[in-house]
Amino acid sequence: MKKLLLILFLLIAQFLSSAQCYESLKYIKRVFNPDRDNKIYRRERLFQFDYQYTKGDTSYRVVIAPGKDFYLVPESVVDNYLYSVKQISFKVIKPTLFQRTSRYQSETLTTYDPLLTKAWQGLVDNKHNVWLHPPRVYLFRILELNPFPYIKYPLAVGKQWTDSLSIGDHWSDPRWKVWKGRILNQYTYRVMGQTSISILGTTIPCWIIQASAKSSLGTTQLVSYFNEEYGFVQMDYINIDESRITLKLHRLPI
Repeated sequence: MKKLLLILFLLIAQFLSSAQCYESLKYIKRVFNPDRDNKIYRRERLFQFDYQYTKGDTSYRVVIAPGKDFYLVPESVVDNYLYSVKQISFKVIKPTLFQRTSRYQSETLTTYDPLLTKAWQGLVDNKHNVWLHPPRVYLFRILELNPFPYIKYPLAVGKQWTDSLSIGDHWSDPRWKVWKGRILNQYTYRVMGQTSISILGTTIPCWIIQASAKSSLGTTQLVSYFNEEYGFVQMDYINIDESRITLKLHRLPI
């Protein structure tokens, strides 16, 4: 009887868990297998991204000191450092029972290669829309203040949508922006057109989605390049401190 009550409690807690997400997101409400409808981000399909971070005229890489926080070194000298983030990878996984991060969302495992750092986040991929949490460990925590990668079907040039998200001060960091309490990010997305992105010699047709986020802290931007087979192929961010991060698929997922 006690086991049954425990299972019931965990199930209710999982059902009531509040996801960090946009209000306009549409879900296909499957409690036990929200991955069933995924067309792009299918379970165990690996997505590997190269990254570039620039501030001013200098490109930097993320370096980790064992037992300490991250710091940045110029890309030209990063080979002198042992613990540097070279790529960011993620895949949709089947979480342990009752351990799903966000209700109705797929569970992603993000790694910061070749380090052992792991993070679990949510993702939505269905016939209505595709939406990702950005990487948000080390330097990439700054992306919490940017628009998240997000498209709404059907895609057409000129299509526009809006949303908002409340963000707490646990994302505050003196290396980019400090605040107290919660701020409200107001997002605008617009489909600008189509283009092609080359991945290891393969030309990938993409939709261009331009997005901005405005709050009391200032404005951030995202230009994402979306393909209906491979998802978000490239993401170009302008951050709250005017630095830039680009994430681009290292290779096509299989």
